[in-house]
Amino acid sequence: MTTLPADALLRLAEPLTWVFTGDSVTQGARHTNGWRDYTELFAERWRWELRRRRDLVVNTGISDRRIGDLAGDLEHCVLRHRPEVVVLMFALNDATLGTDGLSSFADGYTEVLRRLTGESDAVLVVQTPNQVARYDEPRRTVLPEYAAVVRELADRFGAVLVDHHRVWTEAGERTEYWISEGCHPNEYGHRMLASELFRTLGVDAPESSLSRSYLP
Repeated sequence: MTTLPADALLRLAEPLTWVFTGDSVTQGARHTNGWRDYTELFAERWRWELRRRRDLVVNTGISDRRIGDLAGDLEHCVLRHRPEVVVLMFALNDATLGTDGLSSFADGYTEVLRRLTGESDAVLVVQTPNQVARYDEPRRTVLPEYAAVVRELADRFGAVLVDHHRVWTEAGERTEYWISEGCHPNEYGHRMLASELFRTLGVDAPESSLSRSYLP
């Protein structure tokens, strides 16, 4: 499994730019109920607690986006920021197309990752989507297949994989407290997303106030 060279990044003298991009989950639109989204929690951990104060955390997530939208907007949303790390999270909107959308999802994601590896030197971090509520069918049924595509592409392109879908699936009914309106993580869901992101990147810490945030 590819891992983020967190220790090496923390030691760098020059400031880093992180770009997070995705759909409404990454944008942190509406369903956080005024609390911080997972990208903001990451920025607090990285820029304040880990003392990378001159680093930039840029969020270009846009509600309702699918991976194909990013493929046509990659320069504006990612490349012009000249990032050292790019963090992607897609699939929730793509999955509304069911199994018929799997091929276009894989093709679009492949195009994005191919361009990122060819046009930048950024470390790539790809995230599977969170699980959705039990009543959000048929998306709940097909999401495992979309998550499998993300895992396969992470392996193919040597990207760091943050497997939220596995974690949320294993959490079972508990995730119902982390979701708003079927598929959107609420403030608790974003804390869980941030927690798994910290753990995977190797920057989690029991003493961090963020690691101790309440989760029902």
